[in-house]
Amino acid sequence: MYFVILCVCHHPRIQLIALLSVSASKVLQETCNYIRSLHRDIDSLSDRLSELLENTDPTQASIIRSLLMQ
Repeated sequence: MYFVILCVCHHPRIQLIALLSVSASKVLQETCNYIRSLHRDIDSLSDRLSELLENTDPTQASIIRSLLMQ
């Protein structure tokens, strides 16, 4: 089975418009890869935020944590 996909991405790594004919398994694989990439990005940002909060005034850190929990 094949699908025709029009992909318009705003992701910095993929800034192009492409018309593709690919198999369903390829679409699923690429989707899974992208989700894994997003998870890595989130983990990296979480680590960076933790580092920044450790070096921030405790009062300011508390306010930031409070805002993030909303």
